[in-house]
Amino acid sequence: MTVKLRSLWRCRLLSETNSTLASRFYFILIDICYTLQTILKVGVSDSTQGNNMSEQTNWQVEALRITAFPENNTSALWKQCVGKEPTDIRIQRTETREVKYKNGRIFLIEHPGRIEWQYLAKQDDNEPLRLPIIGSLEEELDVIVELARKWLNLSDKFQLNRLAFGAVLLNPVESMLRGYENLQEFLPFLASVDLSENSSDFNYQVNRQRNSKIIAGLPINRLTRWSVIRLKQFDLTQTRVTDLNLVASRLELDINTSPDRISSLPSADLANLFDELVQMGLELSEKGDIE
Repeated sequence: MTVKLRSLWRCRLLSETNSTLASRFYFILIDICYTLQTILKVGVSDSTQGNNMSEQTNWQVEALRITAFPENNTSALWKQCVGKEPTDIRIQRTETREVKYKNGRIFLIEHPGRIEWQYLAKQDDNEPLRLPIIGSLEEELDVIVELARKWLNLSDKFQLNRLAFGAVLLNPVESMLRGYENLQEFLPFLASVDLSENSSDFNYQVNRQRNSKIIAGLPINRLTRWSVIRLKQFDLTQTRVTDLNLVASRLELDINTSPDRISSLPSADLANLFDELVQMGLELSEKGDIE
């Protein structure tokens, strides 16, 4: 199964460390407490939704992610030895590897029971604050897909219980109003929502579950979260917030296999399964909130 990209996108990943923020005396506030302005006009009809959306919206990427949940044999042995579940579990160690890679940076973060690959934008302290961009999705998505294939083809050395593809997509716009009008293209119900200039904190999240076509009987969660963000700069020396006039529609994707599955995922199907997760994410980013 080959991943086919059906539209051009631009990519970006958001990565700010605490040390960077301290040294520059500011941090980025993603303003979800924004002003909602009245959204009118008729939503996109079912017949046109998905056909022209990619031409109307120039999504960019804030984050790309592979998440896997390996089998944890140590935890399984606990109950066999003690006879009951633990009352307290402490996670004290996380191992992180990082390297410059292609147009960004690759991170491998290993938590107890969870592994994450993240593809993030390079950060330069001397550059003006801006929405971090790596490149077009057509180019950058291939980076994470190729990485996933290399890693998952080594799956004969490990077993996975779950697998996920994650992304955060941004569409830079000139104003908050335009951001909400943009979301209306993907969420037609917004046309009927009574929103005024004083409305705020809009955040729409939904999970549309489907069954996998790669592994029979495997449910896949298709979680999306839609919002509009505004970037601000906080100067610690003057306790002053500056609006950077950087606004974007935002779509978070978390396409993951169901945690209800008891047995491990077939190793031979993992690469194709990840391709399927990516395709589901692309479909939602093009067609909006669909079943």
